[in-house]
Amino acid sequence: NGNDNSTYNTKVYDPVQNKWNNSNINPDNKDFDNAKDIMARLTYSFKLGKLGGLTIGAHSYMGWMKANDTVLLNGDYTKNKKLSGMGATIGRNWVGVEAQCYLDVLGGLILKGEYIFGKNAYTGYISDSVKTTVTTSKLVNDTLNTTNTSTWSTQISPAMTKNFSGFYIYLIKNIGKHHQVAFRYDYYDPNTQLSRSEIGRLKGDTVGHTGLHAYGWTQTISGKPSVITSGKNITTNVTNYTYTNKLASGSSDIAYGTIGLGYTYFFNENIKISIEYDIPMNEKVGTSLDTKKNAQVSNVMGSAVNVNGMMMSSDYSKNFSQNTLTVRIQAKF
Repeated sequence: NGNDNSTYNTKVYDPVQNKWNNSNINPDNKDFDNAKDIMARLTYSFKLGKLGGLTIGAHSYMGWMKANDTVLLNGDYTKNKKLSGMGATIGRNWVGVEAQCYLDVLGGLILKGEYIFGKNAYTGYISDSVKTTVTTSKLVNDTLNTTNTSTWSTQISPAMTKNFSGFYIYLIKNIGKHHQVAFRYDYYDPNTQLSRSEIGRLKGDTVGHTGLHAYGWTQTISGKPSVITSGKNITTNVTNYTYTNKLASGSSDIAYGTIGLGYTYFFNENIKISIEYDIPMNEKVGTSLDTKKNAQVSNVMGSAVNVNGMMMSSDYSKNFSQNTLTVRIQAKF
């Protein structure tokens, strides 16, 4: 079921209140539809004589997710199409190839690699509307004029698909009976439809919806005012509907490459200790592609992060330090 660990809300439009109400038909993310995921993997192994063995393979994933919105965007944040309705399925599919080589050389050597590419799906959302009311009064010629301005605010984000690709390479070498060293490099680009100069600049398509269900960064639609007169008191009621689409390209579109260095010591068959040092390298976003001018453009990405209780800023226009050291002890009983 492709909807595991996701929240699926069915929005029901209330013409009396002129807003979308939230109706959870699957609060526990149970299997409730026919949108099943299909996975398949095929491998073939053969020997390389006395030298070792080689395994090659391919795998595929075909799945669907239910959209929490009625518009689907492409990975470059342009409109793809209008969906048939809330809860329509959007596909997420990928394929991959893999290889593993085992060589009986100087105590043993393993070389592994895998490459995956395809399309991921993001369900989008429409939040519950929040109402705020501001009242102003003014006395004019013994007449009290009161204006009640009510604003219904809704945050919306369209469903989306992004093309992605990634790979990893492992080199594992045994040294005697007690020592093992490993090297790993992996790379993942969550959105291959954007260049680094576009990340942080592209925003959600503004032509996604029409009427009260409209996209834009912020769009306010004013209802027709109603005027109530009671003696010398005049009350004007105004209702506004504000829709905010915060979807934009950002850190979720940045590609990463990571170098991993590892060492394992085997005390015996049941106890071992491992030390690994990972060096992530983010895609530089916000630097000019013109190396001669070496100038920065306006899409410099940054985000606030909490490190040991201290707020710090992550500047994605350079490779900032994100390295981690992991020490692990494992015991088998």
